[in-house]
Amino acid sequence: MKKTNKLSALVLASVITAGTVSSLSAGALAHWGDKNGMDKILAESFMIPASNNSSDHREYYVKTDEDNVYDYYDIMGQYADKISARISGNIDEESLDKALIEICPNAEYIHLTSISTINDLWVFEIAGFSGSLPYDEARKKDLTYEQVRRIKEVLDNTGEIQDFRYIKKTVSYCHTRSTLTPYMNEYDGINNKELIASYITENNLPYHIEENLYDDSCFEVVPDEKISIAEHYELSQRIYKDLNILPWILVPTRVTVSEDIIIDLHNNIDGDANDDGKLALSDAVAIMQTVGNPDTYGLTAQGEYNADIAGDFDGITNADALAIQRKLLGLE
Repeated sequence: MKKTNKLSALVLASVITAGTVSSLSAGALAHWGDKNGMDKILAESFMIPASNNSSDHREYYVKTDEDNVYDYYDIMGQYADKISARISGNIDEESLDKALIEICPNAEYIHLTSISTINDLWVFEIAGFSGSLPYDEARKKDLTYEQVRRIKEVLDNTGEIQDFRYIKKTVSYCHTRSTLTPYMNEYDGINNKELIASYITENNLPYHIEENLYDDSCFEVVPDEKISIAEHYELSQRIYKDLNILPWILVPTRVTVSEDIIIDLHNNIDGDANDDGKLALSDAVAIMQTVGNPDTYGLTAQGEYNADIAGDFDGITNADALAIQRKLLGLE
């Protein structure tokens, strides 16, 4: 028996409540809007293919949880990180343009403008792409810290920098937590529970029906043995294909991060990992804590930029902590 069912798809949240979190917290787990933090979450997740109801600028992910619960992330189209600066001096526009293109050959947006009548004050902006892109495509095109530092070297040799900032666009997304895999008992006069129970029995599937602990209007399709999130998703797609019944998202929340992260590239202190405005042994400690236990410790985006002083722009490592200690001891 096949029926029509208009329940929300697995990749669409049913009821959404709005909220905002800051991405500037020092704790790594609180960096919800920070791209590195989101990268870590998604590296441990399963990506659900975009549904026909989604736009081109959305990707969908679920993350496994020990309590048979999944976290679902609906990530919006992402905008490009951007470097901006004001420079004064007798600027050779053609030479500066050429240098910037050499550093960022794949950048889709480079804009240099004179804002004075005698061409001694300029503003420029550069970004890896323009408009918005799905999250995974946008991350591949974002500017790197290596490019940021090379641009700074060019500007230092071009004129006097009055303002130099790296504007990191935070990740906007919806986050929903739900059990695996809930269905409404009845919908539009159709008994989903009986239909799915019969389907499991007729196809000899290794699943059974349980009541939902959070909502007595729903039930769970529970595996007899623990399975992966991908297998849960495949089961839901099979049920949808054969019965046209879709899962129902429970306990949804919306978290939209809207504050950009601004990194000062002009007045920063190299090695200032804890972002307190000075170089001290505590900066080396902050780095070692972050490297050793990233789930508990973390740095601000400014601190991450400040701290990466050793190696070939390879991110935060214990080598950066050692370099800070050597600098404090006067060995560098």
